[in-house]
Amino acid sequence: MANPTDDLEQATSAESIVFRDLQLADVPAVKALHRDLFPVQYSDSFFNNLFNTGYYCLVGIVNGEIVAVASARTVEPNGKPSREAYIMTLGVREDHRRRNLGSASMVRIIELLRERTECETAVLHVKLLNKAAVNFYHKNGFHSHPIEGLCRDHYYIEGKHYDALLFKRDLHSGLFGKIKSYCALL
Repeated sequence: MANPTDDLEQATSAESIVFRDLQLADVPAVKALHRDLFPVQYSDSFFNNLFNTGYYCLVGIVNGEIVAVASARTVEPNGKPSREAYIMTLGVREDHRRRNLGSASMVRIIELLRERTECETAVLHVKLLNKAAVNFYHKNGFHSHPIEGLCRDHYYIEGKHYDALLFKRDLHSGLFGKIKSYCALL
């Protein structure tokens, strides 16, 4: 099994990308990136929440510009802690796609969740019609149950309902997960 660090080095070989936690000064650029990337329009409260306990957001920077974003939460909408991390958004600016930056972003947010949380799994939703995203998440270790994973009318975009797939991934699979599980027994 490949080491996530090796995956990141390979993924960023086309260009130099630096990932770091979201900073307050980044919010305008991250809002603009979300508007460009996602059909769902996020409110100011979404961006404010990214600084709250249980919320995580990484930005990917190339040549001083934010070109990638990955956000997750480990709290339920009601504020209660969760054992599942929910990946809220993950995307790469269009002019930087096809360079493995999406996979690098996924590697980094998964590493962050492993290091900073007690979550066992990561979950996310993807629009059923977005075949490229469905393939991307499969490639990055996510799986969806063919029946239970189908979420009818999950998204409401521009006056129309869309089905989604619920994807899930074990955060501690492979050698790292086995070591963590063994250590938890000690």
